[in-house]
Amino acid sequence: MIVVVGDASWDVHYEVPRLPSLGETLSGRLIYQGPAGGSANTAAWSASLGSEVMLAAQLATDVAGGRFQIACDAIAQLHLHVLPGATHTRLTTVLMTPDTERTIVIDAPWKSNNVAPDEAVLTQLREAAVALINVDDRDTRTLYNTESNAITVLPMQFLADELESNSSWDVIVGSTAENEPPDSHDLLRVGAKLCVLTTGEAGGRFWLYGHWATYESLPVAARRDSTGAGDAFVGGLMVGLERGLAAEGALAVASWTGARAVEQMGSWPQSDLAPPQYLLSPSSCVGND
Repeated sequence: MIVVVGDASWDVHYEVPRLPSLGETLSGRLIYQGPAGGSANTAAWSASLGSEVMLAAQLATDVAGGRFQIACDAIAQLHLHVLPGATHTRLTTVLMTPDTERTIVIDAPWKSNNVAPDEAVLTQLREAAVALINVDDRDTRTLYNTESNAITVLPMQFLADELESNSSWDVIVGSTAENEPPDSHDLLRVGAKLCVLTTGEAGGRFWLYGHWATYESLPVAARRDSTGAGDAFVGGLMVGLERGLAAEGALAVASWTGARAVEQMGSWPQSDLAPPQYLLSPSSCVGND
């Protein structure tokens, strides 16, 4: 079982002739709408690879929230647990040009991953193999991390905060677009065994037990939409770790999943995925000592 705690939203994508300048009005064409949110995307891609996944996120009882729940029901291995407190379901607008340049407008005042501790989540965390905890409140993160027996995954934006709390995390994930590579000393301080920084088509860097190395991205048949590709990458990484793969093997599953995400429209998988069997051969794993 994989547990993902964090954000969920509803995406609306428009194709525009070019990205607008400040104050400019452009005509666009609606090309896609569907479930989204970084944490939710990761959960959906993990489930599409065949893992049982619990997604805990805040949703409201509005139209977007109802559609989101229907989308979750369509993925057999994805089990949605709605956390209370949402005033409305967060909406995200994506403007995309024909050559896949894009800009994203997020419903920023409403932060849907500022969640209080939840007993059902704690119960699943005690049984899970891998857990991604994408929660703004440090006390809640600490509680979930402490109660979990899983391989714990932390988004890199919380690393500085966690250095002050003396918490221990197994895996740190982020992107070079948003984060500088962290210092090895800081990663060791939080007990990390693996850190991954994605760079999109160029592959990325990973830190494993004190040393940095690079990995290559896999070929893409036809690039359609990169929205959520990094989240798909993390979803594949978590499946690899759940299945007992070594770090390099889990990264291969992650790269394969990220490539599949770029080949489709939208940030959720359009169908179940079947990675090549050679990617799923178990070896030594990254986990709690």
